[in-house]
Amino acid sequence: MKKTFLFFSAILIFSCSSDDSSNSNNDNNNSSIIGYWNFYSTLGVTLCGSTVNDTVYYDSECYCDGLFIEFNSDGTFRDYYDFISAGNPGCSEEILIGTWTNSGNEYQLNYNVGYTDIYTINIVDDNTMSYEFDGTVYTYKKVL
Repeated sequence: MKKTFLFFSAILIFSCSSDDSSNSNNDNNNSSIIGYWNFYSTLGVTLCGSTVNDTVYYDSECYCDGLFIEFNSDGTFRDYYDFISAGNPGCSEEILIGTWTNSGNEYQLNYNVGYTDIYTINIVDDNTMSYEFDGTVYTYKKVL
């Protein structure tokens, strides 16, 4: 009887530990996205003579300076992404704001200008994240 009680107690403790660690992983996913991310590159766009197979980096003459996305721990974000093209001859410097939520690595960004985007964001390492949207892969880095 004593062995049976110890066996079931060990299973109960192990089960609780597993649940705790999965919650901890969700917290880690949230905390790893928090911060200021500098735009780094795209793959899948055709800017400045590039093809969809070319990676176009932040220092290309086609991208505006200082592009970023910032995720705040209070569930808000700021986003500045702009490029120069025939239809867009200059940088707007318009920073979009909104709120974000996540489920695993799927993030929903609710922009205050009236639209919502859902991205599967991959945290590659402490310094790099990427996501795909409309056939283009966007990469951001905390430190360039």
